[in-house]
Amino acid sequence: MTVRTAARLCAALSAGVALSSCATLFGSPESRPVAEAMGDPAGLKELAETQIAKENFELAYRYVALIHILHPDSEQNREVFPLAAHLYRKSWAPHRTELDSVWTTSEPLFMFAWLADFYRDGNDFPQEQMEALFLGMNGGLLRDFLAYAKARPYIAQWTISAEKNNGIVESVTGTRIGSPQS
Repeated sequence: MTVRTAARLCAALSAGVALSSCATLFGSPESRPVAEAMGDPAGLKELAETQIAKENFELAYRYVALIHILHPDSEQNREVFPLAAHLYRKSWAPHRTELDSVWTTSEPLFMFAWLADFYRDGNDFPQEQMEALFLGMNGGLLRDFLAYAKARPYIAQWTISAEKNNGIVESVTGTRIGSPQS
């Protein structure tokens, strides 16, 4: 078992306990849909959309993150990344000054690892995903991603740059190292 597989398994178990067992322990009628949706990416997305309608962005993010954790090879995993990035950003904002918040510690790394999957195929620069995560965000998040990227050859083959205004990312681009400039 690889470290990545073990990490996903631990994250899935933790998320499953957090989302379904807690609801069951407290007798919530919401526990059954959660348990049923765990095996279905479309069901998890539906639960996320329900929480978005209630403006419960953090829980919606958790449901979308479960798609990546439990169904990494599914088509929905790639499709929901922009939604996950949007929900991450909405959840990060109220907690951005809390140094021990998951939104400033572990969740950025989770999003970086998910984003890194888009580089693995070695084809085009994942412009849509990069913009979804970084546009409008503090440049520090992009700086942290670039540090993360240095240790990953499939990302390090790109020169990633950004235009910022007062520290806020306004555009992000990537050029493969050794490719002619367009």
